[in-house]
Parts: sequence; C-alpha cells; structure tokens
Amino acid sequence: MIKSLRFLLAVLALRVCGSAGAQTVYGPGGLFVHPSAFLSAHRGAVLLNVSGFTQQDDTGVTSTWVPVISLDYGIAESAEVGALYINRHVEGDNKSSGGAFGKYQIQPDGPNRPAIAIAGSFVGGDVEQSSLAGVVGHRFEKDGRTILALHVGVQWARRADIPDPKDDFSGYIGALVPLGRDWGIIGEIGTKLNFNIEPASAVGVQWTGQSAQASAPASSTPAAAGTTGSSSASAILWEAEGEGVVRSRGR
Repeated sequence: MIKSLRFLLAVLALRVCGSAGAQTVYGPGGLFVHPSAFLSAHRGAVLLNVSGFTQQDDTGVTSTWVPVISLDYGIAESAEVGALYINRHVEGDNKSSGGAFGKYQIQPDGPNRPAIAIAGSFVGGDVEQSSLAGVVGHRFEKDGRTILALHVGVQWARRADIPDPKDDFSGYIGALVPLGRDWGIIGEIGTKLNFNIEPASAVGVQWTGQSAQASAPASSTPAAAGTTGSSSASAILWEAEGEGVVRSRGR
C-alpha cells in the first residue's frame, strides 16, 4: 500500500505568441519534453503527475488537453515504468490516448562520472507516437549543493497519427538550476524532427515537494516496506513542442 500520495494540478495561464500546429506528446522523463538521465521515481516510490494545457493551431482552432495523467513507479534502483493517459478536447469532441513509458539508468551520477540512461515511450489512440532516447546527465555541485544539472541526449521518434507517418532522430540539451530545496528552473531545446514545424523546446519552473514530503506526519495506514509516495509539479512559462507552441502547461 502507498504510505502517502499527493498530486498537484499546476496550470499557468500565459499567452505565448507564435505559430502552432498539432501537439507533439512526449512521455514523462525528467525534463518537460525530453527525458533526463536521472530517475523520477526511485525504487518502491510512486509519482503521480496531473497536467493540462491549451493550444491554438495555425487555422485558429483551439484544443484543450485536460487531463494529462501519468503514474510512475520505481521498480528497481535503476529502473522505472509508468502509464500515461491523455484527453484532448477539440471542437466539441473528446479524444483519448493512452500509453506506457520506461527508463533504465545504466550508470548513476557520481562526482567524477555522468549518469547514463535509456528511455522509451509509446502512446496510442488519438495521438500515436513512439520514442526512444539515450541521454547522459551530471549534477555540478559547489559546497555540497547542486548548482546545475545538465543533460545531453539523442532521441528517435515516430509519429503515426499524421497523414504522412514519419520518424526521425534529434539531439537535445536541457538544464536545471535549483532555487532552494523545492524549486528549480528548467530550460531545454532540441533539433527539429522532420514531422515537426519547429524544434521542441521549453522554459519553466519545477516544484518537487521535497520539504512537504519530509515534514509530513507518519501515516497510520500500514505500508509495504520500501514503498512511498511522492509528488511533483511544474509550470511551463514557454514551450514549443515540435509542431505547436503551447500557451500554458503544468506537469
């Protein structure tokens, strides 16, 4: 049983100018739109993410993506798996997608070596997309505190729900700058996939809830050994996920 499980819906309503098209969906993975080399859910931990955003395409049609739900579970010290559900509301219709994702950390981060991980995801239904990525990442510290986490990766992705299904490779880089124990700023950018209008990129704020988790009273409900619950949320200030510029999003 889960000792404690929290989630936060964070939606930041900011208008972003720019062209937009169909949404490019990526499975959860540490950054906003690309996988990181770090694990989100450690062994026995459950991580629930709930998010939502709106988008306007080049023709002026607005679609609302609510809810976007992912449930992540740490199956080992070096691996995590999860499920993903997406509901898209456009022109009076609700269209659903579902899928799965996973990550295996080949090597954990250390003082003199980077973390190395592979990650993959599959989404089917309204949106049909598969992806596989390899990424390295490292935390840079000063006086025992992380001042920067940097990730560099290569990703293969295939989009099958478009009129002309395509697949392509892209490179990306992402960074996290911590702002205390709970907060951080994330920025990332990738090269353009051939089925997208523009590169996938994002800048936003992340909340991890570590302080709240540490100060929470012990639950009276028995829990399985090593099983915990945790939460995180983030608000994207600007995001261009391949084919579209997203106005607002929390995750």
